Amino acid sequence: MAGKSSEDYWNTSSSASFNFDDDTEVEKAFSNSCEIFDSTASDSVFGSNIEENNAQTMLPMHSLVTKRNLDTVLDDVRIPTHSSVPLVQETITKMFLGMPYTLYVYRSLDQKLELLDEAVATEDGNIILTVLLYLKKTLKLTVLYHNLLKRKIALEHYTNYLMRELKLEELADFYMVTGNYSDIVYLFYLGCRGTVSTESMHVKLLRFLAEHQSKLDHDKNVMFTDYKNFLKWQMDSKMTTNSVVEQLALLYKSEAEKKSDNKSIMAFKQTFKISDFQYEWIQLNVLGVLKQWKKITELFIKPNWLTKKNSIKTVIDVELFISTLYKHNPPKEIVEEFLSCVVDSDISIGLAKKMKCHKFVIDAYIAQRDRLSILNYKNNIPNQSEEYFYAENALRSTDKKWKN
Repeated sequence: MAGKSSEDYWNTSSSASFNFDDDTEVEKAFSNSCEIFDSTASDSVFGSNIEENNAQTMLPMHSLVTKRNLDTVLDDVRIPTHSSVPLVQETITKMFLGMPYTLYVYRSLDQKLELLDEAVATEDGNIILTVLLYLKKTLKLTVLYHNLLKRKIALEHYTNYLMRELKLEELADFYMVTGNYSDIVYLFYLGCRGTVSTESMHVKLLRFLAEHQSKLDHDKNVMFTDYKNFLKWQMDSKMTTNSVVEQLALLYKSEAEKKSDNKSIMAFKQTFKISDFQYEWIQLNVLGVLKQWKKITELFIKPNWLTKKNSIKTVIDVELFISTLYKHNPPKEIVEEFLSCVVDSDISIGLAKKMKCHKFVIDAYIAQRDRLSILNYKNNIPNQSEEYFYAENALRSTDKKWKN
């Protein structure tokens, strides 16, 4: 260092790491975050375009930071940190507002369940279903099913989705895995089979009974066994209907069109333990579709020797029976014949008003000597119609003793 000033030494020494007069170039080198350094190259340097008469030699990166430490820094940059995962509430809010979002940053089971709980809290079906489909895609189904059992609302959305999309085999598997024997009735007994073949459903039901029969109570055990037998009967008979009731309707329609006896139908009813309600419901609707009104009255209207008045003989609620009959557009006199069999006049008059059986209503009020009710009801009858004149004639009659 002899003969040189301290300032000369720092400005000319070949061992100097940086020239402090070139601060701007140093800042430029470190601020260029997009530049990629090859950590394996032994001659990596900070680039510099300093145009000076005496170019300065730049030191290799490895002389400043060891390769091992540099790799550690770069690895840390490449690995997402926990802080890069947004809060679940923030993501759900974005979904609610229609903003861009991603669910794939939530990888742990706890995060996914929190996501589901927050989605349910929004009471938004689209958000709930979106989260459910993400969980379905990223979790084992047994894990998903186990956690859905603890979340009734989410479970309902999931099963409704499977029904709506006709993913019925998937729904059957869900019910089997979770032991939801009450709901599985909907699939197996009521016949919501969609495109699933009879053979496939029969095999699935056999497997279900083999695994779960011991857990079923007596009634459900009998029910599933009967349905298994029905599927076997379908395969043997080469029938493709979805349910016992639908099959009975098909048989009854065939017999009614041929006007043959009902022996085969009664045998079917007994074999598959079809209730009287189901049987009579099918009779009413099939005959209604075929417009066989006389047959309907013969089956369901019987004389009552005690009251000297006809009555409706059915296990179906009378109001439901007449309302269902009316939906098949029978002649008005057929409807009135059934209305006249109803014991409760309030019920019969109420039904007659809904079905616009105006003459029946007028006659009922005449029987009650209720002139005021006829006067009021006349406003509901089309002017100049036959029923309108019928009401006016009743009001002008002098041989009736009115109570009002």
